[in-house]
Amino acid sequence: MEKTKDNFALRRKQISQLYSGSDIELRRIFNKTTQFGGRGIYTETYLDTILASVGLSSLNIESVKKISSYAYATDPNYTAIMDYFSKMFLWRYYYFPVKAKEKASEGDYEEMYNLMTEIIDGLSIETTLPELIGALYLEGSIYLYSSKNTTSKTISTIMLNSYYCKPVTVSQYGTGVYQFDLKYFDDLGLNAEQIEEVLKYFPKELRTLYHTYKSDSSKINRYPVLDGRYSTYVNLNDFRFPNRLITLKSLFNYKTYQANEVERSSSQLDRIITHKIPSFQNQLLFEVPEVKALHTSMSKIISKDKRTKLMTTFGEAQIHPLQTESSVQSQSLDKGHEAIFRTAGLNPQLFVGVTKEALDISLVRDKAVVWAIIDKVMSFYNVAINNLYNFKGYQAQLNMLPITHFDEKEKMDLYRSNAEYGIGRLEAIVASGTKQRDIVHKSILEDFLKLDEILKPLASSHTQTNEEKEPEVKEEKPVVKKDEDEGNEE
Repeated sequence: MEKTKDNFALRRKQISQLYSGSDIELRRIFNKTTQFGGRGIYTETYLDTILASVGLSSLNIESVKKISSYAYATDPNYTAIMDYFSKMFLWRYYYFPVKAKEKASEGDYEEMYNLMTEIIDGLSIETTLPELIGALYLEGSIYLYSSKNTTSKTISTIMLNSYYCKPVTVSQYGTGVYQFDLKYFDDLGLNAEQIEEVLKYFPKELRTLYHTYKSDSSKINRYPVLDGRYSTYVNLNDFRFPNRLITLKSLFNYKTYQANEVERSSSQLDRIITHKIPSFQNQLLFEVPEVKALHTSMSKIISKDKRTKLMTTFGEAQIHPLQTESSVQSQSLDKGHEAIFRTAGLNPQLFVGVTKEALDISLVRDKAVVWAIIDKVMSFYNVAINNLYNFKGYQAQLNMLPITHFDEKEKMDLYRSNAEYGIGRLEAIVASGTKQRDIVHKSILEDFLKLDEILKPLASSHTQTNEEKEPEVKEEKPVVKKDEDEGNEE
């Protein structure tokens, strides 16, 4: 029994660092085999079956997750599409205490600010949010639950298995309220001792609910509604379906086009040698046995090239293609694609344009879609942080700057321009890539290194204050001294 405890102790760190509540990951830690079978379902036929089930109770969310995850792992094109959305933004954020109650003391401000710094930096937003958005686009929905980690003074966030969750409503905080199926823990395929070990790393509320459910199922519903202050969900649509999964249809077609192109290119290397037996006045010059021997002799030489075939004939032979290759490019597909947007009353160039202006608008549109997801997650964290921790009359306000990899320069210029006028100096620093927690420490280090004495920047409005600027020196006009004799008459 002691050996089992030692094994669990070695696994604790792994379990505590799990970001997702996926049963696949939990089973892997306890050396349990998983029946994934991704390659077996990665077919166009299976995809058609899934698409036909969207909106129906027969839709198997686990199968959707499997085919989407398998495509993400094996198809670089699908991977690039998913990563485009999940890794679009630069995760640059800032936070500040807000006085929420009259009893809040100014003497507690510094202490509360330092506490907020520990909590928010512990969220690991730079890694957490890309994972959340990536999972959302792969699965169609995500279900989050946060809990207080007193030891490290931060918040732990787990992503529950969406197969066992069901949306209910939206709370007064703007967060999603959902039900969680407690049978999830029983379906992990673990024994009672292993389940208890796993439960230690789940929120206390879930542990209590599960223990109550197992002791007496009549006391509690198998599908309890979780507290909206600490949990939320985000769906791509009402069907909780990953709408980018339809892209696999085009990827399957692309593979077919690719195979056809390879076959076409290979066929161009094939050759047929026609060997015509001469005749004179409708009389063969060779007997049939001689022709057969000649054909056999030539075929031995030609057979070394697998792409070359020999044909012996007594008459002329010609090979004609059934259809000549067209040199005119068909634009039917392009026109049909544009018609989709025209019928919606939209300019197709906004969606399929190739000009710089069209590409800029497309980036803005995609950014708005992803930002709507980020806004929901940030609202959830603001609610969770302020409900899990007591800031003595203050509230933490966490904000994300809407900066992407595609518009970093333009946004940086905007924040710098605002800072020149005294507006948003903190945003300008954070936008440059400096973490808010490092501002004070970097300033202390720069003073220690005496960088202001070593590095002499050029004097400009960015490096000089109004007091430091030298006063303008008015240029005095030279006094012209008149000649003493000037104007005297002789």
